[in-house]
Amino acid sequence: MELKKRIGIIAGKVYRDINRDLLKGVLEQAFTLGFSASVFMPTEEFYDERIENAEYNILRLINFSMFDGVIYLPHTFASSACRVMVSDFLRDNCTVPVVCTDAGETPFNTVWYDERSETAEMVRHLIRVHSCKKIYYITGPEWMTISQNRLAGFKDAMDEAGLPYTDEDIMYGDLWVDFTQAFARELAEGRKPMPDAIACANDCMAISLFDALAELGISVPEQVRITGYDGTVPAAMHVPSISTYRSSWRSLGISAMRALYRDIMGKEPDKLCPQENGSIAAGESCGCTATAYKTLVNSLNYEKIEGDYQDSSLSTALLSAENYKSFIEALYRMEYYLLDSQRFADMHYCLCLCEDWNRQEMDGYEERYRTEGYTETMYATDTPGSHTLFSSKDMLPEHLIKEVPSVTYFTPSHFNDRCFGYHTFTLYGIADSFELKYMRFCREVNNALAFLVMQDALKSLAYNSHIARSRDLLTGLYNLERFSVIWNDITENAVLYNKGIYMIVVSLKGLDRIEEISGTLECDKLLVGFSEILMKSCGRRETVISIGRGDFAIIGTKHRDSKERQNVIETIEELFKDINTSYTAHIRHIEKELSSGDFPEADAARSMLLELAESISEERTSRSEQLYYKELVVLRREIFEFPGREWNLPICSGKLNISTTYFQKIYRKAFGVTCMHDIQKSKLDYAKKLLTHTNDTLQAIAEQCGYDYSHFMRMFKKDTGLTPTEYRRGKR
Repeated sequence: MELKKRIGIIAGKVYRDINRDLLKGVLEQAFTLGFSASVFMPTEEFYDERIENAEYNILRLINFSMFDGVIYLPHTFASSACRVMVSDFLRDNCTVPVVCTDAGETPFNTVWYDERSETAEMVRHLIRVHSCKKIYYITGPEWMTISQNRLAGFKDAMDEAGLPYTDEDIMYGDLWVDFTQAFARELAEGRKPMPDAIACANDCMAISLFDALAELGISVPEQVRITGYDGTVPAAMHVPSISTYRSSWRSLGISAMRALYRDIMGKEPDKLCPQENGSIAAGESCGCTATAYKTLVNSLNYEKIEGDYQDSSLSTALLSAENYKSFIEALYRMEYYLLDSQRFADMHYCLCLCEDWNRQEMDGYEERYRTEGYTETMYATDTPGSHTLFSSKDMLPEHLIKEVPSVTYFTPSHFNDRCFGYHTFTLYGIADSFELKYMRFCREVNNALAFLVMQDALKSLAYNSHIARSRDLLTGLYNLERFSVIWNDITENAVLYNKGIYMIVVSLKGLDRIEEISGTLECDKLLVGFSEILMKSCGRRETVISIGRGDFAIIGTKHRDSKERQNVIETIEELFKDINTSYTAHIRHIEKELSSGDFPEADAARSMLLELAESISEERTSRSEQLYYKELVVLRREIFEFPGREWNLPICSGKLNISTTYFQKIYRKAFGVTCMHDIQKSKLDYAKKLLTHTNDTLQAIAEQCGYDYSHFMRMFKKDTGLTPTEYRRGKR
């Protein structure tokens, strides 16, 4: 068997003091035996399926063929559902030996500390030091192995001292706060006799019980003494401090690595790290002086951690990045916050991003992005400007792998369910985890990545909105709002290559007649088809602009005496013959040439173009009227789409915020008919549809079309020569 000399570790909150000691023991023994380690660590346990999926993506990264074995630390996860999920994942996917630090039944080889004897020692402290005789014990759920083990330790100490106890003295709690709060009320109300002491199976229940009794007016330890178990920081920080038993989690970690070595190698390890036993951390809740906690509390400088974070301006620096490049620069400028200045050379942070980390696609109204797994190729950004590509099967870029034993922490990078990639933090020759500020660093990076994606989306939206405003709604061609940009580009090219510029205004005639006979849709189809002809007729040197309904401009560059202009016109006329078989439309055009070096400014050129358009037909709208053309198109479509609405000239002109007189003038010029003609036509067309396809009464149809009954009858007879009833009968 080829030895990889690397183990995998799956753990939860390794920044917590207990879990940190446990992991430190694993790493010390692993380094002593020449093994490196990779720790895969979801960072959040959140009761939201989207976030859970994003967090546990990190398990999908594990390439088990790169490891000799795996150590699973289930009790570092708070949620039992998370523990089961990881256990099932290993059972179904892991191909190497697994050692689990657990007291319960699992499909893996397990190691655990002697919580029975440690609990007994804690209870002996109450008996021997504080002369307690009547002691209650609150353990965990009855079905849990640790609950039974710790309860057995209580019974051992009581039996050894010859003190009586009954089933009434033993309570099965929840290892949480709910049971102890209810139990405190029983004591305060006298429904349960007050004992000398209450021993709890973990610190969480002990803290909760202490606080609940204090609120109910029961003094601890004067009226009753309380102890916990686990030796956690919250017990040390509680005021007053909670007496507890601090197991040697480091020793448990050493035992786990030794067990895994035996499974891998088939023999005992020859190099052993020293182990130590746990000890009582006496606090004030049992009546002791809290001297045992001084070292622990002093090492937890929360004020310094928070102060470093505030001084760093980490969040502001990352969120101020305007693009990916400036974000990476800010990220590694702020790296000092993360790294220990005394061990800087032995620590390395790297952000590994999926190739599609900032993908933005829309499926209808829903945004689509990566939520599961990682891309086959990842980007490693571990220094400003770096962009190393590596395979996700390798998990790490090659340049981060060194001969010295090391530990690399893999944590997911995501925002809600959007997967960006993952963070890696490598410690070379340092058998330890990281400080809590690393978790804050990762979350700030995740939030900044999400903000960067949102910024890009908003910029894209603004750009698309700008483009939309500068394009004709029907044909998609640029309109006059884009003219200045187009003109400047064309003139720069013409000056650079010593060319002239020509303008051709092409007008599509007969649209009003087509609309009158076949309707607006057919007219729109013709305009779209004609705009496509114009695009096909032009090459890279020409640009097509929509300057009004049926009017288009072609602007291009040409050498002296060249045939570009004539070729464009001939191509347009030839292609137009193919689509004009169903219509009565025809085209007219007018041309103008500008010599090289004699190009006007954009505003003057625009005026020149509009003059050409007006000269081609007296019916063309003026330059000022062009500004309302898009709004008129939208209004006209609304009139035909919603015929039942109240439509009149004041309402319609109000939508454009212009006078009724001017509105009637530009509406007729734009569409060849009056606005009232379109309103009446839309209502009558809708009435015909209802008469044909429904059994609604004539009164109901008149109301739906916005008429009173008598007016409807007159207008319908005038339009069709038939009464509504005659029309319906004829259609059926």
